[in-house]
Amino acid sequence: MRRLVTLIIILGLAIVLYIGHPWLLGGMGRYLVYETPLERADVIVVLSGGSSTPARVLEAVDLYREGYAKRVILTTEVKPNGYDRLAARGVKLPTSTEISVTILKRLGIPMKDVDVVREEAYSTLSELCSVTAHLEGKPARSVILVTDQHHSRRASRIMQRLTNGRIRVLSHPTKYDEFHPDTWWQHRDDLKEVLFEYEKLANYWLVATKAMVLSAADRLPGVRISVRNSLCPTKPKEGKAGDA
Repeated sequence: MRRLVTLIIILGLAIVLYIGHPWLLGGMGRYLVYETPLERADVIVVLSGGSSTPARVLEAVDLYREGYAKRVILTTEVKPNGYDRLAARGVKLPTSTEISVTILKRLGIPMKDVDVVREEAYSTLSELCSVTAHLEGKPARSVILVTDQHHSRRASRIMQRLTNGRIRVLSHPTKYDEFHPDTWWQHRDDLKEVLFEYEKLANYWLVATKAMVLSAADRLPGVRISVRNSLCPTKPKEGKAGDA
């Protein structure tokens, strides 16, 4: 009898999951997309994203032309394996940052309004640590953060924590992204991105928890640890890309 009850429960759960999986999975996809109401800001920050960088830069161009900000900040991601060896053999390939600059120039954005953070980023966390350091001492009280849709929640959370309320962060994922939050499991690229993004979210939560512990230690006599310093990682010796 007990085995029959267990079987019925398992069967019932399977039916619920089968019927409700579009809603459950769709909720997972929608959770990753975080967009705040768009307002004028001091600067547009465009995160690097490899092959998705052009879609992000296009969004920044639209925002600049529509008057939402008068400055654009680009970041620099670590070069893929083989770039330096090709350069040593006389083969010079454009980096994602160089591609971004070319797009901005061709679409009429004045280079005097464009800043490039030159420090190479090997993860979203290291990238935003560099951006936050770049903004220190500058008259920027608000930023529009442009990235892919599935990347927007994690990126905005990281920057909000790094700036610790000193800078207002407006999350604005690019509309040129072809991510499908409601049916992501039906698209190969989306499936990969969502699974990887949740892995990276979990990693960030672990890093953030550690930072909270270190920040709590700041209350102890003789200890001074800033939120930014406790979160921002040191660059790996081999410079390998990762994410948090």
